[in-house]
Amino acid sequence: MTVHDQMQRDYQYQITARLGADFAPGFAPHFAPAEMLAMGVFEGKYCNDCRAEFPAQ
Repeated sequence: MTVHDQMQRDYQYQITARLGADFAPGFAPHFAPAEMLAMGVFEGKYCNDCRAEFPAQ
């Protein structure tokens, strides 16, 4: 993944964790990311300029 957003240019990383898996033991969030954004976390704008980094819903 190569990142080009307002905070980073040409930053690269590999996604190695399986989608929805490989979390730390005991990690049990109360809400999904989409639910948190719908509730207004980060004013609902946290990922405006870096959407290409995240899988489609």
